[in-house]
Amino acid sequence: MNTEFIKATRNAEMEPSPGPLLEGLMKDAEFVNIHHQRNPLPVGTWPADKHLKEVGAWNYLQCTEGLEAFCYAIFTRTLGYSKEEVEVFCANARKELKDPKQHALFYLHICYGQKKS
Repeated sequence: MNTEFIKATRNAEMEPSPGPLLEGLMKDAEFVNIHHQRNPLPVGTWPADKHLKEVGAWNYLQCTEGLEAFCYAIFTRTLGYSKEEVEVFCANARKELKDPKQHALFYLHICYGQKKS
């Protein structure tokens, strides 16, 4: 699932995973006192940790409910998918995410600093 999205965004000359680049971008823009955090965002209720389980439930909901919104334009424009192919892709992605054996996870990068005076 993720490889198709990455391929589509790169075809559109967009960075699919900008989080790891944020600290470097801030250094390039001459920020100082830069702080970078990488926070796990599970997709689903698989984590043992109570807080991550709740976060995962909400993240699962936003991922599954927003799948078409994420995919239609970029898949049809950059990968040449038809509307029907996007619908099949989204159905398969939902099926994968629903599988309790799948421990889907991505990271939220938070980066902040001060502009040099």
